Amino acid sequence: MMRIWLAHDELYVSLLLGMWEDAEDCDVDERNAWGELLADTIRHIANGMEQSHGWDKKETIAQLLGLYSNIRTCLEVQLPGDMLSNAHNKPL
Repeated sequence: MMRIWLAHDELYVSLLLGMWEDAEDCDVDERNAWGELLADTIRHIANGMEQSHGWDKKETIAQLLGLYSNIRTCLEVQLPGDMLSNAHNKPL
């Protein structure tokens, strides 16, 4: 689960990690599940941009993926925030 919002010119992100690996009868690698979730999100953004702005879906996806690939160059950037608990609300 992921929540993203903007407030006071700041980006806020809240993640619930472990929900796939904790599901019964689920042999999904959590990393693959998050990759699918992000890919689906990109498809929804591209679809929405086509409907609201008339921008080509394929071009939007290519542009988003180009920006996404820049993550390799900024892996050392420290993000604010901490992991507060796992999916079962047990302190880490």
